[in-house]
Amino acid sequence: MELYLFSGFLGSGKTTTIIALSKFLMGQGKKVGVVTNDQGKYLVDTAFMKANDIPAVDVQSGCFCSNFQDLVQQLDELKEKVDPDIVFAESIGSAGNLVGTVLQPLLQRSSYKPKALVSIVDARLLMRVINKEYLPFSDSVTATFMNQMIESDILIINKIDMVTLNDMDRIISGFPELFGDKAFIFQSALSATDIKKTYAHIKALESTVKEDILFDAHLHQKALDRLEWSEEVFELESDANVKQTIVTLIEDLLVKHKQHGHIIAHIKVLIENSGKPFKLSISSLDSDEWRDELEEFSSKKAKVIINSRVQK
Repeated sequence: MELYLFSGFLGSGKTTTIIALSKFLMGQGKKVGVVTNDQGKYLVDTAFMKANDIPAVDVQSGCFCSNFQDLVQQLDELKEKVDPDIVFAESIGSAGNLVGTVLQPLLQRSSYKPKALVSIVDARLLMRVINKEYLPFSDSVTATFMNQMIESDILIINKIDMVTLNDMDRIISGFPELFGDKAFIFQSALSATDIKKTYAHIKALESTVKEDILFDAHLHQKALDRLEWSEEVFELESDANVKQTIVTLIEDLLVKHKQHGHIIAHIKVLIENSGKPFKLSISSLDSDEWRDELEEFSSKKAKVIINSRVQK
């Protein structure tokens, strides 16, 4: 069984990438399973995996790094029920020290041997780091963001559809100063061609026991304390279309966070109706892209689940 651990900051595109990889591999006749690291009563990521016909189990109420035995038990469950050829385990976006708490224990004392610890990063955020520009997060949250990239076996630079070719050239030239000879690839998770190349790259990896990065547990705890999590659920119904009500809900939420001085890390919106569930993702750098995604949405009835992670 090929096992891949996925990390990456909130809103980097982990779920979208894993769904795209899973669909590609299932199209090749492979059996795929996913372990999500979900939060909240409604388990949005797990529900979205299952809505895409991807077998999924979840580790709840905390990161893989503090629920190692739960992770192993969920891998056991997948093996028993699905016997997958390939498993993707997706950590929460605020995870820290996955090498010391998950990768090494799996390699050293379990039957599950990860092929790679893969980290996904939003190309726009990485551009700011390389250009030594302002990041919208506290020092502790920024340290978590950086550590996830540093400890990975390979860095997937995602959302390249939102940057220019000049930006990509700048990332290539500035990358070694930050990460040395670490492997990296560019992708848009929305591109089938890119997803096929991504899988070819990670399949060629073979993770080994390595030394922990210089991890500051106290600083990471400060980051977790700053990142507030909340969940809201709405049952909507209209004689015509509930789309405008959904837009208003999101607008009001964004205004509320701005009034309280919160920095958005990631807002996930799951819309369930009679058709296939619909997911919106809003990160710190997104403005009105979510409106475009809702453009064609139409339904008289919907259940809307909003998961928010913001920096206080």
